[in-house]
Amino acid sequence: QTTGSAARTTLIGSNVGASNTSIYGGTNNINLNVNSSSSGVNIQTQTTNSLTAFQIQNAATENLWRFGTTSTNVVPNPGAESTFGTEWAAYGSNTTISRTTATSWNGYASAQVTVSSSTANVGIKNNLGAALTANTMYTVSFYGKLKSGDPAFSDVAVAYSRDGTAGTEVACATSANYNTRTLVSNGWSRIYCSLTTPVTAGTTSAYLVIRQTAAAARTFYIDGLEVDQTSDIPNAYGEGTLRMDAAITSPTHIQNTEDSTSEFSVQNTAGTNLFAVDATNLAVVIGNGSALPDASPILLIVDNKSTSGDPGGANGAIYYNASSHGLRCYINGVWRNCSDGAVYTQQGIPGGDTISNTTTATAFAESYTVPANDCVAGRNYRLTADGVYGTTGTPQLTLSVKFGSTTVGSTPALNMPNSLANSTPWKLVVDFQCYSGNISTTGPVNVHGALSYATSAAGDGVGVAQFPNSANSSSASFYQLDTTVNEAITLVAQWSAASSSNIIVLHQFTVESLGP
Repeated sequence: QTTGSAARTTLIGSNVGASNTSIYGGTNNINLNVNSSSSGVNIQTQTTNSLTAFQIQNAATENLWRFGTTSTNVVPNPGAESTFGTEWAAYGSNTTISRTTATSWNGYASAQVTVSSSTANVGIKNNLGAALTANTMYTVSFYGKLKSGDPAFSDVAVAYSRDGTAGTEVACATSANYNTRTLVSNGWSRIYCSLTTPVTAGTTSAYLVIRQTAAAARTFYIDGLEVDQTSDIPNAYGEGTLRMDAAITSPTHIQNTEDSTSEFSVQNTAGTNLFAVDATNLAVVIGNGSALPDASPILLIVDNKSTSGDPGGANGAIYYNASSHGLRCYINGVWRNCSDGAVYTQQGIPGGDTISNTTTATAFAESYTVPANDCVAGRNYRLTADGVYGTTGTPQLTLSVKFGSTTVGSTPALNMPNSLANSTPWKLVVDFQCYSGNISTTGPVNVHGALSYATSAAGDGVGVAQFPNSANSSSASFYQLDTTVNEAITLVAQWSAASSSNIIVLHQFTVESLGP
């Protein structure tokens, strides 16, 4: 026990030995009491950092909490948590740097950069104390913030000097190599980019520089500078690690002291974001968002309801209904099918979308496959097709629609106008309405629509044809179709006379899914 204000050190065990030192408190607690509102208990690794610097174990010596003090970051004083020595320095003229505790992304401090008069290519550098490995790709990342009221900052640049001279700097090559180059005043933004070090080995004078490229007078702040041997994706920043093998059994509240683009994140072992909270832009991001598009997106999977009907809702809610096979969205007080709208739209005009010089019923190349079990009661598929046609003589033209191998509707054999150029427009709209079936493998589908077409080259005449159900339907207005398997909706054309001038071209083939 000690009294007074003088600093004292109490040694328990050996300060040089390799064996463990144990403190036992009998059947009572061991208390560390600090009699000051401005003081606390500090546990510090004295000489060598360790993955097991501080641990809490259960009676079976299993780790519940393990604090590590090691880091792969090669930047000295990366978060400006320590008083500046020679590691941080101003870069260029009219520029001063200082350590400030007025604002920080993490911890208690950040590096403040003040450019007092409009100057280009100035900023702050970190003297690494050792060169990066030659001819190696590194990812540089840091958090930055602009002082409120200062000129907009969208030209942040990063460079590396292998030997401390400006002429040897290599930079993150282009703006496309950055996730962003913009700093804002309402929160901290993480900026990262990749660069490859020179082939020539560096020296202990190597440094990293963060600078503005255009001339401006402003103040900005830098925190959490990190350099990793990775490609494109930076590591999660931290000057140590915490590993926990324990359940949190109380309500948990996470609130940072300042907003940033990475308030909270979950990453995989490769450092790729799976989930992130961006308080600066008021966004929750799945994966990397729009910053780094890739071929392996992170999936957001919502809850799945196994029974028919919708639950209670609130505007903005979303879930998947396995009974109706639809993604459901609660909009303006009502549950709706999220996918209402176009599910397929023609992207070009392939060769198979021109039919001429034949009397054989021929399908256009465009089609849309209705997924198995998607044609649920109340759902409507709307096919909109249009294009141009031309004739010689007065041929007949028949348009039909198939659902799988079944022809579900045809126009009459239309007597087309004589000798029209292949620029005469036509348009067909057909609705497929799904109803509940009475056996497991089939469901009633009602099909109806209309064809309209110009009857003169000048377009001043119009022909209209009803698109009826075919006569061989199972009832007066319904087809019994197998909707439990994938079935394609296709459009078929047939001329009565073969001629290269009897031609029909499909320009648009769009299918919309409407209803539940």
